[in-house]
Amino acid sequence: MAQASSYEPLDSGSKVLLAIGLTWTAGFVDIVGYILLSHILSANMSGNTVEISFHLFHGSPGQAAARGLAVLLFVAGLFACALIHETCKRRGIRSSAAITLGMEALLLAGFVVLAGRFPEHQEPRAVFDLLLAFATLAMGLQNATLTRVGALTVRTTHVTGMLTKFAESGSRYLFWLYDKTRGAGTGRYREALRLSWHHEDFKDTATTGGIWLSFLAGGFSGVWLHGAWDARALLLPVVLLALFVLVDLKRPIMSAE
Repeated sequence: MAQASSYEPLDSGSKVLLAIGLTWTAGFVDIVGYILLSHILSANMSGNTVEISFHLFHGSPGQAAARGLAVLLFVAGLFACALIHETCKRRGIRSSAAITLGMEALLLAGFVVLAGRFPEHQEPRAVFDLLLAFATLAMGLQNATLTRVGALTVRTTHVTGMLTKFAESGSRYLFWLYDKTRGAGTGRYREALRLSWHHEDFKDTATTGGIWLSFLAGGFSGVWLHGAWDARALLLPVVLLALFVLVDLKRPIMSAE
């Protein structure tokens, strides 16, 4: 019985905390990468995609190619994560997230080591491309590692979809709250607030709002610590990812279905 409980999957509440932690990591990596990699985003491919057009139009094919490479490598990370998860599922390995998050941590650690050899950020183009690969592959791996929290679809490396879900769920919740509190009596408000904690739209609104705030906090943390530690600031997300690996080894993050 003890052995079976040690492989009990992570519950939805714990997954919310994990999603918030991973999103903080993405915001941190994205802003540090933006500073160190010529304003190329490591986690948000929408921005890189439109900048391809911008730089091509303004006669900067090298800048456009770098952003195209970022998109390609991010997608490669997504593919790698999906292949690892499917292979683990077929072989009965339940802690596939430990593999993908461990790989992410190693890629970010490699970024720190390599960037540390060029303290003035005057690295050769080949080294720059390798640094870009480390950052974008890491974010691609993360983005496909945790995609569901209960019935809610989540993405931990970009928050546009989370803001959309926040608005959709929040508007439905407000209509529900209005219907519940129509009429006289303060008791209606107390009852509605009590029931809110069990309402799916309320929970989804809180989760998606928390994910957005976590990305913002990761960005603030990255800017602040980069000023003090330069590329070594990424060691903090590496430590956090190592903790998440340990969590997955104890209680699997990804569904075995």
